Amino acid sequence: MQKNVILSLALLLLAAGCGEDNAANVEESPGTLEIPEGRLTIAVDGVNVSVPMIANRDLDAVHPDVDRALLVVPSGTREIVYPYGLAADLAAEEQVAGTTLIFGLQFLDDCDVVINEPGDDVLYWGQDKWSYGYENDVIEVDGRSVQVSSFSVIDSAITRVLRACPNLRALIMTGNSAGGTGTHHYAAATALPEQYPDVGFGFVTQNAVTWLYFTPERIVPGTDSEFAVPPADSIESCPRYDLFPSGIVDPPDYLSRYDDELIRQRYRDRFAVYLIGSGDDTDYDNCRLLLQGEDNLHRCINYYAYLEYLFGDAIHETQHLEVIQGAGHAIRLMIPSDAARYALFHWIPGQRYGFEG
Repeated sequence: MQKNVILSLALLLLAAGCGEDNAANVEESPGTLEIPEGRLTIAVDGVNVSVPMIANRDLDAVHPDVDRALLVVPSGTREIVYPYGLAADLAAEEQVAGTTLIFGLQFLDDCDVVINEPGDDVLYWGQDKWSYGYENDVIEVDGRSVQVSSFSVIDSAITRVLRACPNLRALIMTGNSAGGTGTHHYAAATALPEQYPDVGFGFVTQNAVTWLYFTPERIVPGTDSEFAVPPADSIESCPRYDLFPSGIVDPPDYLSRYDDELIRQRYRDRFAVYLIGSGDDTDYDNCRLLLQGEDNLHRCINYYAYLEYLFGDAIHETQHLEVIQGAGHAIRLMIPSDAARYALFHWIPGQRYGFEG
């Protein structure tokens, strides 16, 4: 009882800091955050909790006609209805809507819970923490404290889709901005591709912000393919540069259960497409990001060069970089591109990558 009172008081105090600043973050949202009515319910230590979900098919039914699934995850705005709608419209244009299950998960933050009151069992995270696999802010359900990794939530959703679609050939995950970051980090963390080898898992990042480096090296300034441990003065001014989520040091529990070398080698075998807008010059006053590159465009290009440095030319067999000309940071100019259309709705991970931009 006392815990519930404390949590309620904390939420009331938090409400004072939520409002215009939170609602103004609409980089790729049509306006006020919309929370879908659907829910993905999962059991955590015998307690049922949920996250908002939107889908074009019932995940509890069986869909033998579906051969492709597309998971859409939100950006830092937490908006999911808008990017899900873009993907659904695109599937119709590509004439694959009848055989594609599209679903989106929404990872709310504390302000969303205060403003929208989605339900006591709905999980929420600190800003963008879901995209790195951290556990939700603690909630109380039936007198019990509940926390679970966002990546465990995604695992549960994907597992349900795999059960619902026995003839699935491809399962693609995508997101823009923080959603691209989440897609990338989830690709490095999840073991589902190894557990379901008959399904082609593909990870399509769009304008990701933070990249996971598996070694301490970073791009040497003034070069496009040289990597070295940053000089001593850079490390002195940015001593945490190699901590997760920029590096593999001190990751969340979901990832720490795996050996660093296993994570590195598994990521080498992931099927991934990196989409980046040619005009995505988004920069941040963050030393860890600046060591990866001056802006999102250069960070993405540098990361692909890092994968070539780390794994050699063999990485070209599984992972691909596509620069979307004329696009900036917003998803509305990314997802209609020819490269996105191919990766999301025609590419079969594990088979030949056939896009030629």
